[in-house]
Amino acid sequence: MADAFFARTHRACKHFSQTKSMDFGSRCGNDPSPRDRTTFPHRPIVLKDEEIRALVDGFAQNVVDGSIAAAGRPEEDPLLRDVSPIASFARSLVIRSGQMIPDIIAVVLRKAGYEALREHRLPLTKTGDKLVRSNKFVGDIALSSDDGTVDHLDCDLVVIDPITRVATILECTRGTVPLSSARTKGLVRRVRTATLSARSALSEAGIHVGFVTGGIYDRYGRAGYDEDVTLRAEQIDEFFGADIFAPLEYFDWKVRLGIAEAIPAVLGPLLPVSSDRTDPEDGADSKVPAFSTTTDEDCEPNTDASTSLRLTPMPTDVGRLVSPLSQRKLHRDRGRSFSDVSRRAH
Repeated sequence: MADAFFARTHRACKHFSQTKSMDFGSRCGNDPSPRDRTTFPHRPIVLKDEEIRALVDGFAQNVVDGSIAAAGRPEEDPLLRDVSPIASFARSLVIRSGQMIPDIIAVVLRKAGYEALREHRLPLTKTGDKLVRSNKFVGDIALSSDDGTVDHLDCDLVVIDPITRVATILECTRGTVPLSSARTKGLVRRVRTATLSARSALSEAGIHVGFVTGGIYDRYGRAGYDEDVTLRAEQIDEFFGADIFAPLEYFDWKVRLGIAEAIPAVLGPLLPVSSDRTDPEDGADSKVPAFSTTTDEDCEPNTDASTSLRLTPMPTDVGRLVSPLSQRKLHRDRGRSFSDVSRRAH
């Protein structure tokens, strides 16, 4: 059995190093469905933003290089022993790739005109925690940020629409497997609690917003978070009116390409070299896809002072995730002053 394992892995290493093929599903005769977002997209996407592509290329290369380095200095697992580098390499890839998700989203949103804060710390207040745990969090609630802080949330993203001053707190997860109810509810509860006092906390930091919403971005859509506060896969494009999903897919492809090049170096010392191994059939085209990061003209934020509206803070509803685009229309329809309600809220 061990010999069979090494033989299969040896063939895989030679295959990856020769073909750079990323389509694992079709190699096994199991063609991935169109909804399987973990596989490389079959249709190329038109590239129009070289700057974003260069940044994503760099992110992917850093992930692969860091994972190779982790495999070179693994903590030996008592069970795996000599093959511990395999586990270190895979674990590092998963962690580092997940950390890049909000970075890529932030790059694209800034390019589209949004303000995007990374790892911005928001307080979880005692009152906010009590309201969320008792499900009494709907309505015009604006809690003070110094109301007995019990914890903090270092937000993956706080995205601010420069037109409406709507702030969106977004925690990003890979979502490759279903998570336990305790884990999903725990993160949703923390996001909702942070949202209740976020307007006050952001104001103290010199960032004035009129409405705050919060939720989860489930990258691969399998984690099982509350539907009311979750964006999955390409849903994020429509939510922000920006082309975000394509760069995320492109990043995955570049990481897979890096894995293909790295596998022989990482696993080579562990594999027996034998002349009687049968090579697998040649693989698919390794042509790099392109993507577009341009946004629809009607969706791009316009920060021109002559066209921007002075907008009204709206009730904070932490029970659902609210798109900044829908808020733009709502604010235009109401046409109230931001400053008037801001004084009332704070």
